[in-house]
Amino acid sequence: MEHTLSLYVADRPGKKRRRRGRMGVAILAGIILTAALPRAPKKIEPAAQVGVRVGTPISIVRSEPLPQPQPLPAKATITPSRLVFADRDASAQFAVIRNDGGTAIDRVDIDSDAPFVATNGCAGGVAAGAQCVVAVVFAPPKGGGKFAGTLQIAAGSDRASVALRGTASEPAAIPPKVVLPPVRRLCFDPPAIHFEAPGSQSVTLTNPEKAPLRVVSIVPTNLAGYAASGYAIDATPCIRTLAAGEQCAFAIAANKRALALHERMLIDVTYEDPETGIRRGAMSSSACGAN
Repeated sequence: MEHTLSLYVADRPGKKRRRRGRMGVAILAGIILTAALPRAPKKIEPAAQVGVRVGTPISIVRSEPLPQPQPLPAKATITPSRLVFADRDASAQFAVIRNDGGTAIDRVDIDSDAPFVATNGCAGGVAAGAQCVVAVVFAPPKGGGKFAGTLQIAAGSDRASVALRGTASEPAAIPPKVVLPPVRRLCFDPPAIHFEAPGSQSVTLTNPEKAPLRVVSIVPTNLAGYAASGYAIDATPCIRTLAAGEQCAFAIAANKRALALHERMLIDVTYEDPETGIRRGAMSSSACGAN
């Protein structure tokens, strides 16, 4: 059976002329077919990865780098907010200064109220992602009693205070010596990695100390301290406690995306001293050589 589409055109008011033809069917069929065709899905760009920079980085050298964003400013975090000494012979307690920013804190100044005596273990500054401590001892006068004071800390442009409280019930004794915890280092080698093509390279961590050190995290970042794209790290062999003198190795792989970005990448290796709980960034083997 033949199907047609009827089109009507007005010749003059009150009268219509009817035209039949196959052309209308073809037009309508084309409209219906176009509407029924599936549309190509929109291309969704992957979300950028975001991370936090910690520690002293291993650099991955890239040729022809793109302009990089400015590093995050230094940011000092001081803990705890209060130190309490139960007696005059109590051992030293520590205020920890951690730099959560992307640039170093060049200078740290401290001041404490008597009868509390503070020793600055951060006078040389605090690297990005690193920590250091201020040691405080309680040295009350004769007669005993309860004492209150404040430890004032100026770390770069940041200011903070730590409340100090102490109770002395016996006659004055020789004030205890202030002993800062040792700075224990974790070393990495090589100090730089250069990828010319997609593939994998190895980095070795060495604990040269006479005490164990715990590897906390191994993260690829860019110069601004954010997680880098196109790199994958198999950190499983090293995320553990390394005994004195022990070594481990982890692999870092770069894919085509990493090479296409042409940007300078870093690897942050953070470790913890189980004895003090202080975290630091690993150093290159050349910097560890004097240890």
